[in-house]
Amino acid sequence: MVKEREEKLRDFNGGVVLPLSTDEIVQIYEIVLSELTATVELKGCCWLCSLLSCPPLPNSKSSIFGDHLYLEARVLSLQRGLSVFCTLHAVKKMASRPELQAPPEIFYNDDEARKYTSSSRIIDIQAKLSERALELLALPEDGMPRLLLDIGCGSGLSGETLTENGHHWIGLDISPSMLDIALEREAEGDLILGDMGQGLGLRPGVLDGAISISAVQWLCNADKSSHEPRLRLKAFFGSLYRCLARGARAVLQVYPENLAQRELILGFAMRAGFSGGVVVDYPHRYVI
Repeated sequence: MVKEREEKLRDFNGGVVLPLSTDEIVQIYEIVLSELTATVELKGCCWLCSLLSCPPLPNSKSSIFGDHLYLEARVLSLQRGLSVFCTLHAVKKMASRPELQAPPEIFYNDDEARKYTSSSRIIDIQAKLSERALELLALPEDGMPRLLLDIGCGSGLSGETLTENGHHWIGLDISPSMLDIALEREAEGDLILGDMGQGLGLRPGVLDGAISISAVQWLCNADKSSHEPRLRLKAFFGSLYRCLARGARAVLQVYPENLAQRELILGFAMRAGFSGGVVVDYPHRYVI
């Protein structure tokens, strides 16, 4: 059904993809949410970012590649006065997610941390995601280094991108094994062993920005009897909001397990005071 409706919006003569209006984008977006989630997992790479300004965005387009629907939507003021840029890619459901197998400090033991850091595929993905995070962070282009927080910094792969772009950074991670490798690799950032679900513990207004790559979704799991995801999300976003300087942004890349989890994360971010929305892009060319 999705394909049939989508074909009405395409020009198959030469494979040209026609621009879509905002109403058409919203219609397709709703189709995707209502009709695809029951059979496939929406494996878009979600970004939550504080959007303090809403610049004009290009027209949108959508197309079908093979069996998968690829929807790219650039919509200005679609919901809640937010500027939303989302790309959804419907793919077959992946193997078991890491956060469903064990708590992060256990899953990323010495062997797994070393395997993760030595994978050329993961290194490439981390570099691309980190560059995208910096792009969304929209720091002033004045050549001045900024102090940034890398939440769930792991072995320092994303921190390398921050260093290469001339910024100072602090890395927070719950895995001692990951931080040990970061020290071995002589990561430039200051490293902190800590649980983001208990709050960040930094002074108010000290950060010029914050990024997180593939970490925040771990807060949605109750790994211990004392863990309540809603309380942990509240503590995390509240402390993140307080430690950012006025006008600073946070860009958090997550892999939500489902739409409800994405909305849960976004809801606590906005309750903490963030204005922003969801950006879904990078349609996982590299996901099996």
